[in-house]
Order: sequence, then structure tokens, then C-alpha cells
Amino acid sequence: MKKNIISVGFSVPASRVSAIDFDSNQSLLDADIVIFDPDISEHTDVSDFHQGKPCLHDPESFHLQELCTKWCRELRACLEAGGTVFWFLSRKIEVYVDTGRKEYSGTGRNRLTTTYVEPFDNYTCIPVQLGVIVPARGTVIIPCKNLGPMSSYWMDFGGLSEYQCYIDAQPDGSLLVTKTGKKTVGGIFPVHQGWLVVLPPLRLDRMFRTPSGAWNAKAKKIGPRLIQHMVAIDESLRVGAARTPAPEWTSSLEYELDEAVEIRQELDRINSEMVGLAGKLSEKSDLLEQVNAAKFLLYEQGNLLESAILDCLRLLGFDAKPYKDGDSEFDAVFEAPEGRMLGEAEGKDKSAVNIDKLSQLERNISEDFQRDGVQEHAKGVLFGNAFRLLPPHERGDFFTEKCRKGAKRAAIALIRTPDLFPVMRYLKRHPSDESYKKLCREAIADTSGEVVIFPVPPTPRKVSA
Repeated sequence: MKKNIISVGFSVPASRVSAIDFDSNQSLLDADIVIFDPDISEHTDVSDFHQGKPCLHDPESFHLQELCTKWCRELRACLEAGGTVFWFLSRKIEVYVDTGRKEYSGTGRNRLTTTYVEPFDNYTCIPVQLGVIVPARGTVIIPCKNLGPMSSYWMDFGGLSEYQCYIDAQPDGSLLVTKTGKKTVGGIFPVHQGWLVVLPPLRLDRMFRTPSGAWNAKAKKIGPRLIQHMVAIDESLRVGAARTPAPEWTSSLEYELDEAVEIRQELDRINSEMVGLAGKLSEKSDLLEQVNAAKFLLYEQGNLLESAILDCLRLLGFDAKPYKDGDSEFDAVFEAPEGRMLGEAEGKDKSAVNIDKLSQLERNISEDFQRDGVQEHAKGVLFGNAFRLLPPHERGDFFTEKCRKGAKRAAIALIRTPDLFPVMRYLKRHPSDESYKKLCREAIADTSGEVVIFPVPPTPRKVSA
């Protein structure tokens, strides 16, 4: 019988899966298998913060709480009906939400309104309490016992898995744990009449998408394979559920079978080999991800774009780092013999970088100058990644006309982050080319009010035979 599979918040390149958004009002009672990723990031893109975390107000607060309550209810109903839920233990997103309680003080123009907020996170969606969910990232994951129905899945996808948080306990059913501390990051847990299969997140988006955001050819092969594993796990769990569990007393030596001992020893040996292979796969996948982080210059935004820019600046010979102190926070402060500079980065999905980011950069330069020990205004550099999901050659102007005029007035250098990619690729191959690094640093230092034009990387000379 064909399984009805519904995926919520998790994109998978497989035609037999009905993918729905987190905002959808669709029921899960039609599903035999549910794939669930509690990603609420689209609902936390706000400008207000409280204690360093996004702070949502009415109506955003109540809308998000209603959605999470709805999914908790739907997942519980699915499990009560005997369904299987695959839950990706993705990053814990913590916010503050409006409680609806307000207090007023003062009168007239001096009247103040105090809005009370409370902490909230995406794991309120989960219909069962397995333990405290702790935010933490890592790639080394090991089985803590025979993986059973999950064995084939882990052999195939263990190397593509990472953990973004863990369960601070080892509840019955835990199968995958961190290397140290033995904290749970995966397992199979019976809930009501169904099964909750907890899995560490997969790095599909980062490894199998093109810069434009489309799935690549490899993804179209790996997606169906992922679903085949999930269906196999579901079927194995249902067969096991129909069988009477072996009483505990049957595991005593009195009832041991010689053949079973040999098979168990072989399973232990295979499991040990899987642990070693999973570790190697994880290390290589992690290394590949680190190397490919240079591509963030082409299509990323936010912290990942900023991190790639800092890596490139360090490769160019700058002492580069982010700065945060109290209310002041700068994306990049970097220094070399060519001068001290301060940068801000902006990634835009479907537009050019506008004057707002330039204004923020000017404010940051002023704040920086007021700091003790700073004797000169830093040179401003605005890094822009406009139309970031399009191939670079198909993009329009990276900076609006108003932004360019403001940059010229303030003598700020403009850098298109994709222009840094060939620079970084060349220097990774030729890290000792100090003369080219100097030319690139000078190009940034000498550009005021214009887009920086980097020198073309030298072409390696061919050696005659």
C-alpha cells in the first residue's frame, strides 16, 4: 500500500511527498508518515530584541503561538492514530512573545506603557517531553546501541547529518548520541499508538542546492532514497508493533541460542565498523562544508556572509574580526599597513543594497571613533550581495543610485561580495603570493565612493617540457 507522506517545514526533492508550509492549516490526520522540522525563523525576523533575542509583539506573538499549538495538537493526533512522525532535531529558536498583559503609568505626555513578555521557542510544537532541549552544534554522532530499523538510514545519511541541539538525557529509545557527554540527538520513541523518530538534521540545502536555490542533479537522486529509508523504518516499526514483545526473562542464559550469540557478535562488529565509518564520513563532510564556505560570498546573507567576508579579509593579510561591546556591534573591523577600516555587509534577495545600510555604516564609523584608543576615523567599506540567488552575471546594479551618491560623499568603498570569490579562490591555491594580496588591499584602501575593482588573479605560467 502506498504511504501518504506529508512534510511540514522540510523541503525534500521527492515527488511522492506532499510538502506544506509551517503556516498551512492542513490536517495531518491524512498522513501515514509525517516529516516535521520546527523551523519558525520566518516568524522571527523582527527589529525588536529583548535580552539579545527577537521580541515579537501583537499580532505576531499570538499568530506564532497559535501555529505551534496547532502543530502540537496535529502531531499528537497523528501519533494517537498510529502514524509515524520523523522529527528533525533542528536548531532551537528562542524568542520573547507578548503575554497580552500591559501596565500603564503616568498621565498625558508622560504616560508610559509596559508590555510584559515571556520566553518561547519552537520546541513547544513537540507533543511529548523527552528532556531539556539544549542548543549546541556538532558533527560527530555515534550510535549508543544497535540501531535496528535505523541502521540502513544511518549508513546512507550519517555522513550528511549534524546536530544543532541535543536532548539533555538518554530516554528509552535513544540510539544516536554525541561523542562526549552521550547526549541524545536521535532515537525511536513509542508515543501513544505511533512512533516518534527523532533524527539529527541533514545538510541537504547546503550541499545539494545550486546558488539560485534550486535542487541540483544529485539532490534528485538522494531525495527518493531518503524517503525509501523513512518508509522502510515505518514498515519495520509497524511489523514490530504487531508482534508480542519478548518477556524480559527470555533474555536469560537459560534460553540463549548459540546461533543468536554468534549473530549478535557479528552485529556488534558491524555496528563498530559503522561507528568508525560514520566518524570518517562526518569529518570529511565537515571539511567539505568548511572549504565550500567560500561560496557564501556568492549567495549568502547575515552571519554566514559576514563570516565568509572575514575569512577572505584574513586571507588578504588583514587583521579582521567582528566587534561587539554593549550597544555597539560592527560586522568587520580590519587593519593592515594600508589602513584601518570598518565594514558592514548586506545580502538582498531581490533588490540592490540601499541607503539604509550605508547610513548604518556611517553611524558605526562615528561610534567607533568615540571609543577610547581610536585616534582616526576608520575608512568605511560596504559589502553588498544584491540579488543573491541569481548567478552573478545576471544581476543588476548591486547598490542603488542613492547609496552610490552617499558613498561618494562619505568616501566609502563599495564591494560586491561575488567579486571576492575569484580573489579568495586564487589565494587558497597561492597563499604565499604577498604581492597580489598587497594589490588587493591597496585596491580597497584607494577606492572612495566607487565599487572596488580588484586586480585580476595572475595566470599560472605553463612550464615547457
